[in-house]
Amino acid sequence: MNVDPADMTEDQRSAWLASLTTDELAVLHVPCGSKLTLLFIAYIKYILTTQTMTTGHRLRFLEWINNAVDVYITPEILAAIEPMSETEVKMLLEVRSLDREDDKIGLASFKVLPSWMVFNHFLSLNPSLLGAIKMRRSACENDTNPIRYSPAASAPALGGYGVELGG
Repeated sequence: MNVDPADMTEDQRSAWLASLTTDELAVLHVPCGSKLTLLFIAYIKYILTTQTMTTGHRLRFLEWINNAVDVYITPEILAAIEPMSETEVKMLLEVRSLDREDDKIGLASFKVLPSWMVFNHFLSLNPSLLGAIKMRRSACENDTNPIRYSPAASAPALGGYGVELGG
């Protein structure tokens, strides 16, 4: 689909929703913040597996990942997410380039990354993200996932989303 669901008429949106697969419906219902967290977990795993860094920097990234465990992201989901590919990293950095320098939270990229079309491009490149979403859906359906919360306040500030993005 090349049209953002937000730009559809009510009738178009109804028809589109009726045409979605079970997996697509699961993706549709993932909160925007959780989509961003899934992407940044994959990005941090990419960094940890491809970049040379100090022990302190590695620890900060590992702490961020540890603190990503919350109501949506379980330890099992965290473990299932594969690192981003080079293509995904280029896409992520390109979207992040939309953010103004004075925008510390990355409002522009926050709106673009979890959008239907963009997030689905990431899903096509990294099937483990869809796998993580399906794991969450399965846990909810089977009621095997008690609500967990890990305060992000203890996570080190690593940039706009809590992650330092470099080129």
